[in-house]
Amino acid sequence: MQQLAGRRATLLALDGDDQRTPDERLADQVTPLWRKPYDMQLQKKQTEVMHVMRDLTGALGLHRGRRQLRYLEGAMVAYAGAPCPVGTIVPAPQPNGYRNKCEFTFGVDVNGELTVGFLCGLFKEGHTAVLGPDACLHVSDAAKHVARALQAYARDSGLPAYDRHTKTGFWRLAVVRTNETGEIQVIVQANGGATTASRLAAVTEGLVPFWAETAATIHRAAAAGAGADTDTDAPASTPAPATSLLFQDWRGDFNGFPGTVSAPVTVLSGLPYITERLLGLDFRISPGAFFQVNTPATIGLYTYLREAVLAAFAAAAPSDASAPRPPSLVLDLCCGTGTIGLAIAPAVTHVIGVEMVPAAVDDAKANAAAQGQTNIEFICSKVEDAMDQVVARGSAIITSIIYVACNAKAVVSSDWMTLCSPTSKKLSGRPFRPVRAQPFDLFPHTPHYELVVEFTR
Repeated sequence: MQQLAGRRATLLALDGDDQRTPDERLADQVTPLWRKPYDMQLQKKQTEVMHVMRDLTGALGLHRGRRQLRYLEGAMVAYAGAPCPVGTIVPAPQPNGYRNKCEFTFGVDVNGELTVGFLCGLFKEGHTAVLGPDACLHVSDAAKHVARALQAYARDSGLPAYDRHTKTGFWRLAVVRTNETGEIQVIVQANGGATTASRLAAVTEGLVPFWAETAATIHRAAAAGAGADTDTDAPASTPAPATSLLFQDWRGDFNGFPGTVSAPVTVLSGLPYITERLLGLDFRISPGAFFQVNTPATIGLYTYLREAVLAAFAAAAPSDASAPRPPSLVLDLCCGTGTIGLAIAPAVTHVIGVEMVPAAVDDAKANAAAQGQTNIEFICSKVEDAMDQVVARGSAIITSIIYVACNAKAVVSSDWMTLCSPTSKKLSGRPFRPVRAQPFDLFPHTPHYELVVEFTR
């Protein structure tokens, strides 16, 4: 105990006059805007969006005299310096507990106790600690419960948490996925080389009954919170939501999930994927596959995207209603599990999705098959390798691009300038022009947001 007390005293001394509690410091790190009322967070992000769009105007202003960019002069006046109309940010329907995926770290807290939560740079001179997520506004109650339960199991195991500096220890990471119907998937990562084969087998086997009990407790709590009668002995009218438990033995230096190719994931219980329902469609999500972390807010974003795509095709259709309409092709780049493309597919001729993560492509193909959607195909490749000239700016067949940016600042001077700069020796084809920008808040209490910008030519 003296050693633990000494460690805590040392860490606190390194912090100087910082009077924040550990929970406040963690909240400031993972949800920097948590102290602001939600309406003020939205105002801050709206201001940031305007700055980004004005930056695009400023960058394009270097070519303002060119005939192809004369639209900027009127646009700057009409749209407060932006090159196109900018919509009011769409708030998240559920500002708290919205994350459907959380990655937790096994480590030690300021008292030296094994803890499951977020790695927090609490202290000066590089000292860190892991703090539990209970005070984090963006983490769901189910994920918090899983973190506490895993923490208790890991402590009882007698095996230490992995130390990233000494590269020793057993327990490393845990990913918790939840969905809107109450399904839960947990992936536990550990360093199997830190113990004997028999001990590793015993610990992983013990996770199965532990997880069954934990999942049942979470489902009972959720049912009670929804007003269900949990005291009756009568059989439930509906079965408990599905759960799954997976395990990854990772002995490398990389401090994260290296992917299922480098370190296969073993299914200890349940299915190897979780299913999310979005816009009336079911989507399979495997470990490592991308899916937006805020499902309620994503529904609004994807609804907007679907309407924008259909509006773009309608605008390009022949003015003569009796004339045959040309085929409508959608390229869904960085498509993940195919959510956007599958939502659009019923209304267009063909969709091609491109994604570099094999597990996500497998999910996308399975999702399309399950929905009986035959006019969509998926290619596992980097976008630049798979599409090459097809999506190059010089491809005249592409008349509209709807760009969804999770970090708009980073793409102003690269992708957007490439699309919008006037024709030159390096940039063939007519330039695109931004016609509408619409932000969505998918990440309350953080500085992040999604910005949709529609380009046409």
